Amino acid sequence: MRNLETSRDFACVEDTVRAMVDAIEVEKIEGEIINLGMCETQRMKDVLAVIKREAQAEDKEVVLDKSRLRPKDVDVLSQIMPRLGNSKWVPSITLEEVIGRTTKWHIDNCELWSYEKPRWPW
Repeated sequence: MRNLETSRDFACVEDTVRAMVDAIEVEKIEGEIINLGMCETQRMKDVLAVIKREAQAEDKEVVLDKSRLRPKDVDVLSQIMPRLGNSKWVPSITLEEVIGRTTKWHIDNCELWSYEKPRWPW
């Protein structure tokens, strides 16, 4: 793993797609940079804990690989405003929901990949 003390803001793909569709209706948005997020940061350590809980792997050790640490890292990356211009868009799916859905999908479908054994390898 990389630096687990950094904090990041996330956005669910469904929320991002909805925002892009909403952006079509926003006047004078052409050429503007659109940054989307949940407007709340999550420490990577906490995100990992949710993933481990959802994967029923809370007892598994995570090893820090110092070779993967960036020489310079941004401690916090966060979105300030959830809104998209003057649209009514706001994020609607929590990070825990996204992790839960993704984990469930992976558990239910991991046999699709020939290099993975059915269910979690541990």
